[in-house]
Amino acid sequence: MNKKNPATLLAGTFFLAACAHQPQQEFKDAGPVAGLQIAVGDCMVIPPPPEPKIQDQDNGTRDLLAAGVAAAISQGVNYLGRAATAAGESKTWKIQGARNFQTPQNQFPKCIQVVRGRFLTSGTSAEGWTPPKNSGWPSDTKTKFAERGLYLTDMPDFLFEGQIVPSLDKLTFAIRPGKATFLAPIDTRFLRPSEERNIALFFAFTPAGTKPTLDDNPGATLALGAFQPGSTRTYAVNGKTSSPYESAWFSVGREDTVKPLTLSVLMTESQGEQAFLTFMGSLLSDPKVVAAANADLANRLIPTVRSANQNEATAKENDAIVKRNAAYVTVQAKLQECANATASEDINRAAQEATAAMATYDAEDRKTHSPFGDLTPSLLNLKDKPSNVKSMCKKLFDQISHN
Repeated sequence: MNKKNPATLLAGTFFLAACAHQPQQEFKDAGPVAGLQIAVGDCMVIPPPPEPKIQDQDNGTRDLLAAGVAAAISQGVNYLGRAATAAGESKTWKIQGARNFQTPQNQFPKCIQVVRGRFLTSGTSAEGWTPPKNSGWPSDTKTKFAERGLYLTDMPDFLFEGQIVPSLDKLTFAIRPGKATFLAPIDTRFLRPSEERNIALFFAFTPAGTKPTLDDNPGATLALGAFQPGSTRTYAVNGKTSSPYESAWFSVGREDTVKPLTLSVLMTESQGEQAFLTFMGSLLSDPKVVAAANADLANRLIPTVRSANQNEATAKENDAIVKRNAAYVTVQAKLQECANATASEDINRAAQEATAAMATYDAEDRKTHSPFGDLTPSLLNLKDKPSNVKSMCKKLFDQISHN
C-alpha cells in the first residue's frame, strides 16, 4: 500500500480549505453600448414623401429621359467603403452601424433615423430624458425610438431623420434630409479643442449575403454641413422641386425592394472645412468610382443599355455552353481510349488528354447561369500507376455514359 507524503497531504488540505472559502462568482448586468444605430420605416418628425404619380409618356419623351439619365449617370455611387478608408487619412472621425429590414410589396420604407449615443441591448432605460427645447424632436422621442428597437439610455449625441424619396417610375430613390441635431462630437483633439464638425452620412443597401461594396450595391451620400454642439438644422421636404441637399439618385431593382435588405450607414465628422473638402474630394474624384457608377446605373436605368448587356451576357453563356458540350464529348472519347489502352504510355497519354478536357469543361461550365458542376480534373489521379489510372478511367467513363 502506497503511503502519502505528509507534506503533500498538508498542502492538499490547505488547498481544499482555500477553495471552500472562495466567494462564489457573481455576475452583474453589462452597461450600455455606445455606437451608431439605425431605424428604417415610418417617419417620426417629418412628413412622409408623397407617392409619385406616373404620367403617360410618349416614346419620344421616354427616349429624351433615357438620354438625360445617360448624361447624369455618374451620380448615385456607393461611397461607404471608400469613405471608411479615406476617413483614416484626414482629420475625420467615423462610426458605422447597420440594420436589417424587409418590406411588403410596394411599401418601401418612407424614412431613415440615424442615432449616435448609448444604447441598452433590451428594454428601456428607467432614466427619463427629453430632447432640447426648440430642437423639433417630440418630447416622447425616447419612446418613439424604443418602438423602433433603439433603446437609448439618455440624450443621444446625434439625431437624424431623412426621407426615402422615390422617382416617378419608382425605379430610383434619393435620400432627402429632414432634420439633424448635433449635441457632441465623436471625439476631440488636445491641441484643437473646437467641437464644430462637418458631418456627412453614407448609405448602402445590400441584399442577403453580400457586403456594401462599390460594384454591387446602391448607395447615397449626404453632406449635412457644419454643426456646433447643441444645434439643429431643419431641411425643406415635400416641396415642388427636389432638394439641393438630397443625395443623388440611386437604384434598387423592383425585385430587390421586397427582399431582405441591410442598410449600412457610415457617419463621418471632420474638424475644419479644409479637412472636410479634402476628405470629400478624395471620394468624388476617384475614376474607379465614376466608372463603376456609369456601368451600374446605365444598366439599371437605360433600357437600351440593359438590353444590350443582357444580350451580351446571353451570347457569352451560349458560347460557354457550346465549348462545354464539345469538351464533354472529348472527355468521353479520351476516357474510353484510356480504359481500352494496354500500353502504359497510351494509358497515361489518354488520361492526360481527358484531364485537360475536363479542365476546359469545368471552366466553361462555371460561366453558365446554372452550372452542372460534375466534371473536374481532380477525378483522375495521374500520379497513380497506369493500371490504377486505367481503372479510374473506366469507372468514370461508365458513370458519365449512364447519366
